[in-house]
Amino acid sequence: MNNVCIDCTHWKKTVDNDKVIKGKCSCEKFVYDDLCPIDGLEYWDFENYKAGFYTGPNFGCVHWEES
Repeated sequence: MNNVCIDCTHWKKTVDNDKVIKGKCSCEKFVYDDLCPIDGLEYWDFENYKAGFYTGPNFGCVHWEES
């Protein structure tokens, strides 16, 4: 596969307790509770704590960079 998280420099793999592989993305285009870039993603929570998101290894993204 091409341009998927498992091959991206921004993605860090995590294996949780039930052995499901997922990962966190460190791309600067994904911002927490800030102004959303035109080609980005803004995420938030409802209690004003730090939020985050995971992606699966085969998730595709326009910000993919070869690792």
